[in-house]
Amino acid sequence: MNNTKDKTILPYVEAIKINHAALVLNCTVNNIIEWANIGLIDLYIDASTLYGELRISCPKKASIISNYINLTNTTRKRFGEPLRKIEDFDFQDLFWLLPRSNRPIVTFRNKYIKDESDNDYFKLSYIGKGEGFWRYNYINFNRQKIMNINNQVFFKIRNLELNYKYYESKPSLPKDYAKNLQASIILLNETLISSEDFYIHNSDFVNLRDNKFTTTKDSENNIKEKMFNIGKPQNFYKSFATDTAILTRERFPYCTVASLSRKIHSKISNGFNAENAPTEETIANWLYEIRLGKPTVKSHNDFELVIPDKWTDYSE
Repeated sequence: MNNTKDKTILPYVEAIKINHAALVLNCTVNNIIEWANIGLIDLYIDASTLYGELRISCPKKASIISNYINLTNTTRKRFGEPLRKIEDFDFQDLFWLLPRSNRPIVTFRNKYIKDESDNDYFKLSYIGKGEGFWRYNYINFNRQKIMNINNQVFFKIRNLELNYKYYESKPSLPKDYAKNLQASIILLNETLISSEDFYIHNSDFVNLRDNKFTTTKDSENNIKEKMFNIGKPQNFYKSFATDTAILTRERFPYCTVASLSRKIHSKISNGFNAENAPTEETIANWLYEIRLGKPTVKSHNDFELVIPDKWTDYSE
């Protein structure tokens, strides 16, 4: 970059298109995709033209609920409005826990909104159009990549994950504000996108630009080495957890969500040598998201996990 560009201050944008980022970073689009493939950064999709089922869930005792009520009351005090209590929170408020840009424009009497809450969790599902940037959920890029007869590369997408970097980039929010909040979009139909449709979050772009992922001043090309030191992000294991749970429940219909979560957590911690394995509670939340309810027969814990074939290369 020349000095003129270095001094240029551009307005903040949440996400930057991958080809524009590659141009500024003086790398290729494939470089950025590879960094995402090893878990160093995340890739995002603009969901504003996609339709699917939005699913949101949160434990009723999660700190995000009290944080949300406190922040809401701060605004209400300013305008002299009645304050809310934690007991006033209900499933419709889950929309307000999402980043502003990800909230669908709906009326609360919309027939496509469904309350799926239980004794422990607030849950809702909504069928409609997506909004804003959502994390591209992938297991392995090579397995989700296809090529047409003209050698054009496309990637398959079926579901998208919540943009947690939004919360991390807001200094006004408490630390771990969105902990235990789960949200995803399951597309109505599997969709193909090109690499040019990917975005990266502003924070990832800044870290790449400033060499924040390198371990020494002289090592500007050791991003992969750094990646293996910090471990995979927790959401990397979500597909493994849900796929394994579904197959295991089919073979052993008496296994419970609690016992599945415990064994899957152990498998990820030990079989994958994960440094930041998701907790049993997080895994249970993922299983509730896919509606894996109580066993249809008398439950007991005498079963072994059924690992999907596509994950055998990862686990020991």
